[in-house]
Amino acid sequence: MTASIDANGKEAPVRSRAAWTLLLLAGTACTAPADRPAAATVADSAGVELVRHSAALVAALPAWRIDTVVRAQVVGDGESQQFSSIRDAVQRADGGFIIADAAQRDIREFTSAGTLVRVLARRGQGPGEVAFVKRLQMLAGDSLMFIDSNNRRLSLFAPDGRFVRQAEYPRLVDGASVDFLAQLSDGRLLGTVRKPFVPSANDSTYRQPFALVTFSDRGADPVRIDTIRIVPDVLAYSTTVTQGGETYPDESPIRFGPHTAIASNGRRTVVATNEATDLLVYDGVRLMRRIAVDLPVEPFTTADRERFEADLTARVARTGRPPAAMNEFREMLRGWRYAGSLSFADRVLVGDDDSIWVERPLVTPDDPPRYLVFDRSGRAVAQVELPGKVQLLRASLETLLVSWPDDDDVPAVQVRALRRTSEAP
Repeated sequence: MTASIDANGKEAPVRSRAAWTLLLLAGTACTAPADRPAAATVADSAGVELVRHSAALVAALPAWRIDTVVRAQVVGDGESQQFSSIRDAVQRADGGFIIADAAQRDIREFTSAGTLVRVLARRGQGPGEVAFVKRLQMLAGDSLMFIDSNNRRLSLFAPDGRFVRQAEYPRLVDGASVDFLAQLSDGRLLGTVRKPFVPSANDSTYRQPFALVTFSDRGADPVRIDTIRIVPDVLAYSTTVTQGGETYPDESPIRFGPHTAIASNGRRTVVATNEATDLLVYDGVRLMRRIAVDLPVEPFTTADRERFEADLTARVARTGRPPAAMNEFREMLRGWRYAGSLSFADRVLVGDDDSIWVERPLVTPDDPPRYLVFDRSGRAVAQVELPGKVQLLRASLETLLVSWPDDDDVPAVQVRALRRTSEAP
């Protein structure tokens, strides 16, 4: 697995197929008096709760803002160890922080006041070392688990910083790719299984199915895999790629097209497939709720494409690629296909309080992130917009943990409160 630039210009670990994700929500509109929209309607079908939101209800949601006051902050541990690209961060029960930086390729622990405690994991391939952090997760008792996609494993650390153990991604006999996403409350691992890529001469688009699964130990047999749901991958098409004078078959996504987004905090897992116009909410592995939202479609315009390509080209040029490589990149860019409209979200996030945060797609990474926020019962409660370049790492309906860049684009990890207002977005 390698690190590459995704469709929004972000670095992401991928296989040959692009794996950035979007979702689309829509639903049945509800009638309401002229002076106020109706509340979300709730029904039950075979033990699965259905929560519907009309377009009028969503339009009337209050606009919450992030507070200007910084409650806590970590800025790194000296000039040589400044953060450059914060991959993920979590806060411990005692207020301390654990932060993974993509450029440094390490994981560091800090006190609540921002003082370095220790480097938990350094760059490398040995036990307890890290190559590329996909996700950090705090477990019961303040143990830490991190998923290392480049080393194809997860690692567990005790609260005192001791490395405890690691578990490697299973290798399947048919060559299918495996990915870990999170550890569930019952100890099982949540992940995905995708079939190997098979080149096709057909130029039509498709969404290859993949499996959302759990992995668990089964004694002498190292891993048991149970399927939760079959979901569709990103909308893509078969193509050929030329790099370094060699041409080989590959597949390419429809940029800003639909795909499946998945997020979990261990207790709740949210799946947005973009096949149906809803969010699927799981309690463990049991489907407990569907959330449907009616929203207008946002077109992806020619101006959007020009802005996206100009931004991405500038970012690639800043990496110092030689002229021949830049020409190769521009040629690849000319062959990309784009969706005609923006999907509903770039990703989903499950809050520490089981709230659900749906991020609208960004044309460039510097655009202000926009969120539609649901409480733990599945009711939409607010729309939230963050300043441009700010990255949401963890959330609740009270506070946000964010990566906040300074004027020189050096990021810091900050805790800020949500300021609830009654103003319309």
